Amino acid sequence: MHDRILASVIDAVRRSVVQRTPFAHAYLEQVWPAEVYARLMAALPPASRYRDDGRSCRQVLPLHDETMVEPLWAMVRDVLTSTELHSAVCAHFDLRARHADGRPVSAARTVLVRDLPGYWIEPHPDSRAKHITMQCYLAADMSQHTLGTMLYQLRPFRPAAWIGRAPFMLPVHRFPFTPNSGYIFPVRWNSFHGVERLAPDAGVRQTLMNTYYWTDR
Repeated sequence: MHDRILASVIDAVRRSVVQRTPFAHAYLEQVWPAEVYARLMAALPPASRYRDDGRSCRQVLPLHDETMVEPLWAMVRDVLTSTELHSAVCAHFDLRARHADGRPVSAARTVLVRDLPGYWIEPHPDSRAKHITMQCYLAADMSQHTLGTMLYQLRPFRPAAWIGRAPFMLPVHRFPFTPNSGYIFPVRWNSFHGVERLAPDAGVRQTLMNTYYWTDR
């Protein structure tokens, strides 16, 4: 099962098209085998297992604690943090995967996320400690398709922005929040992304966040 899931995720990465505007990114489709995705949706932990992140209407459940993670989610975590997947992602974006001495350039951390109505996050590029950001959408159906992450372009030289008539951040593209999809991008100074405020009737936005961190930062 592990090898089949790993092959599916790697295939989703390789099938994705790298877009360069407003920064390098790719939209992932059919990330998991269909029956595995159905099992993941059925096995989502209850809200009581999550903890507030302390800053917003977001609840998180890290998957690094072996005593707290069911076997299926542990397998998913092992797939997402595998060197095989990291190497495939690096090759897809033409990034280095290892230091000169052979050590991996990054280490992965996987977290289940519940974004509640009222959640939002302003455009930001992500911490410089991060190497690659990957988020898998856990949508039950197409009804939440407008809740996807938005990509922005920084436009500091727009005259209208300096007099308050236009924003410095220009929305460029929003990923559809659809079942068995997601996105991935290397973290750069200009990788601005965010989520518009979830409406009271938006429901819970459930995702699986997989982040690669630089090991030397």
